[in-house]
Amino acid sequence: KVDSYKTSQVEYGTDYQEKHDPTEREWVSKYTGKKIIRDLNASQNILAWALEPKKHIKYRERQAAIRQAKKAGVDEAELPKEIKPNWLIEINSKKNRKH
Repeated sequence: KVDSYKTSQVEYGTDYQEKHDPTEREWVSKYTGKKIIRDLNASQNILAWALEPKKHIKYRERQAAIRQAKKAGVDEAELPKEIKPNWLIEINSKKNRKH
């Protein structure tokens, strides 16, 4: 299982984010000009982020927020909490399955 945060809003293979009404199933990207099929785009992100959790948009956004806060001189205790990449995925192994 992959954290579903922005799986359909981030254009697969890019950092570009574009929010659409959930009923809108297809659109043309304002970034690449490609036709985006919502479910296919989301499934590609889910697979990519499961294989490489450090590429998950939630992880990258949090890392950027931490860097920005440090640059602004925010006290260490007040920095945004770090997210470990493996927190964004749950591996379905035999010991985790319910029989």
